[in-house]
Amino acid sequence: MLFLCPCIEQESDVFILVIPNYVGESYLQSGDGSSQISATIDAPENYYASEAAYALVNGKLHIFGGNSDGTKIARLDDCTLNELTVRLNEEREVGHTALSIENGKKALICFGWTDEIRKTCEIFDGSTTVSTFAADSTHYSGGLGLYKNQPTSVGCYDAKHRKAETLSATGWISLPDHPKRISSHSLVALENQSMLLIGGIDFGNGNAFQSGIWQLKDENWNEIGELLQSFENSSRIFLTARFWNIFVIQEMRFLLIILINLAQASLRQRETCNDQEINNECLAVCDAEYFDCSKNCVNSDCLRKCAEEVIACENSCPCGADCPTGCVDCPEHPLCADECEDAQFINNEYKICVNAAIYELDFCLKTCPPEIGCHNSCYENYSQMLFLCPCIEQETTTTTQISPIEPSDVFILVLPNKVDESYLQSGDGSSQISATINAPENRYARNAAYALVNGKLHIFGGYYDWTKIARLDDCTLNELTVRLNEERYVGHAALSMENGKKVLICFGWLDPASVGCYFEQHQKAETLSATGWTALPGHPTRISRHSLVALDNQSMLLIGGKDNGNDGVSQSGIWQLKDENWNKIGELLQADYRGSAIYIGRSIYYFGNVSNAIERLDFNEEEELQKVAQIGNQPSQYYLPVLFQTVPNYCI
Repeated sequence: MLFLCPCIEQESDVFILVIPNYVGESYLQSGDGSSQISATIDAPENYYASEAAYALVNGKLHIFGGNSDGTKIARLDDCTLNELTVRLNEEREVGHTALSIENGKKALICFGWTDEIRKTCEIFDGSTTVSTFAADSTHYSGGLGLYKNQPTSVGCYDAKHRKAETLSATGWISLPDHPKRISSHSLVALENQSMLLIGGIDFGNGNAFQSGIWQLKDENWNEIGELLQSFENSSRIFLTARFWNIFVIQEMRFLLIILINLAQASLRQRETCNDQEINNECLAVCDAEYFDCSKNCVNSDCLRKCAEEVIACENSCPCGADCPTGCVDCPEHPLCADECEDAQFINNEYKICVNAAIYELDFCLKTCPPEIGCHNSCYENYSQMLFLCPCIEQETTTTTQISPIEPSDVFILVLPNKVDESYLQSGDGSSQISATINAPENRYARNAAYALVNGKLHIFGGYYDWTKIARLDDCTLNELTVRLNEERYVGHAALSMENGKKVLICFGWLDPASVGCYFEQHQKAETLSATGWTALPGHPTRISRHSLVALDNQSMLLIGGKDNGNDGVSQSGIWQLKDENWNKIGELLQADYRGSAIYIGRSIYYFGNVSNAIERLDFNEEEELQKVAQIGNQPSQYYLPVLFQTVPNYCI
C-alpha cells in the first residue's frame, strides 16, 4: 500500500523481472523505460516457463504447468526456479491461468486446452493442491482476474463465446457477457472492485487483435480506452495505480512478471563457489531481514537504508563479495559452522534420525522372542538405520575383511526408468514390494548415473535433464542448484571416492569409457591416477554396457555386457582384473547387459535388464566367488536402475 502513498517509490524505483518463453532471455525492465538489462535466471531447462501460468503465493513467485511439464509447480527462490515435489492435479500445458487469492496465501489455477480441463480449477496453498468448483463454461485462454474480490474469467479461445463467470463460495455464477467474442486477453482488478479486460482476440471480427481497454463495473461492460498497439497474450502487473503492459516481442507468450523491490533491483553476481547452497540459505536470511526492515518504513529514505543493509548482508554471505570463494574466506560466518560438530546437541536432522533408529530398536527388542538371533537382527537393523543419518562416521578399513551381512538383512531400493515403479528388494529374494519415491518427473532417473556422497544417494544427468544433480532426501529426489559442467545424457558413469566424500562423474555417449566403448568398440582399459589417466591391459573382448564393481582386495569385476567383436551378443561372463591380468572367474545364470550391480557384505547383487533376472554373487572371506543364484526378477525390463542399500519398509 505504500506504493500508493505520495512521495513513495516513483516510477524510476519500479523494476520488473520479465521471464519469457526462453528463460535465458530474461531481463529487468525499469518502470520509467530508462533501462532494460539482461537478468540471469536458473531453471531446469531454457523452455521451462513456456506457456506456464504464474501467481504469488506467500510472497513468492510460483509457476504452474506449461509446455515443459503440464503438472509442474516451481518457485522462484532468489534467481532460481526450483521445482517442487507437489504437482497439479490436472495436465495444464497451455491456455490455463493462475490468480493469487486469500490475500496471497493461495493460488487458484484453472482451465487448459483439452476436454473438461477447460472448466476445471484447483487451489495451491504452498504445499498441497486440491480441486475446487469447475466453471459452467469453458475458458481456455479466458484468463483470471478479481471482480468484486472474486475470481472471474471471460471468453474462451476455442469455444469462441462471450460468457463471463465469477467464482463464489458456492460455485461459479454468470456475469454479463462481454460485448465481443473475446479471448487471449489480460484481466486486472482495480481497488474499486471493478475489473479491466485488456487487448485480446475478437473471434467475431476475423480474429483481429484488440487494443480495447474494457471495464466491468456494477455489472456493466464499458470501453474506457485504447492501447497504443493491439495485442494478444501479454502479461500485466498493477503498480503505483498504473498499468504496465509488456507486449508480445517475437512471439513470446505468457511472459512472467514480478515486482522486484528496490533493494533487489541490482542483479546478484553469480561467482563460481563451492558453497552455493549455503549462499542461497544466507540470501534468504538477508531477504527476510529486508522485509522486516522495510515493512515499518514510511518514506523512501527508510527504504533506501534497508536496501543498503540488505546489500551489506548479501556481500557478507559465503560466495558474496566479501567471501567470494565461500566458507574458506569467512569460516567464522554462522552458516559455515561444521554441522556435524556437537551434532547430538545442535543438528536437528541428526537428532531426528537417531531418535527414529532408537525407537525402532526399542520396539524391535521388546517384541523379540527369547532368541538371540532376533536380538542380533534388531541391532543390525539399528546399525543400518544409523548409516543413513547425517554426520555418522562409517567405519573404514585397510584390510580385506568384509563385514558379514546376511542376505535376509539386505534391502535394496531400486529406482527404474519410471520412478513410480520403484520397489524394495530383499537380499534373499523373499520379498519385493513397491516403494513410493517423489520426483519432479516420472522419468527423472532414466539413464542417470548414481553414487553416494556423504552417505546420501545422488543421481547425475540422464534423459530428463542432461546436467541435473539430485539428492535422495528420505523418499524424495530433490534437484540441487549446482549443475554438471557437461551434458551427460546416456553412457556416463559415477563413482564414490575419497571415502564417500566426493563423486567422480565421467564420460557420456560421445566419449570413451573406462573399459571398452559402445561406439568405438575397442578393448581398452584405463585408470585415473593423481596425474591423469593411465592405460591398463585391454579386456579380452571388445566389451561395453557392462557393470564394474570393486572388491576390497583391490581387484575389480566386470559383469555381463555386449561383445562388439561377436555381433554385439549379450555376455554372461564375470571377469576379474587383478594384478594387471584379466581372468574369467564365473558366469551369470543369464547373459545380460545394461544392468546395475551393488556390493553389500560378501555379495554382489546384479539387476538384469535384458533378462530381468536379479542374481546374487556370493563370495567367501578371501573374496573368491562361491556361488551365483537367481533370487528373483525385476517387475519389468528396467535398464540401468538406480540401486541404494537401505532398511526394511523404506518409502513403502
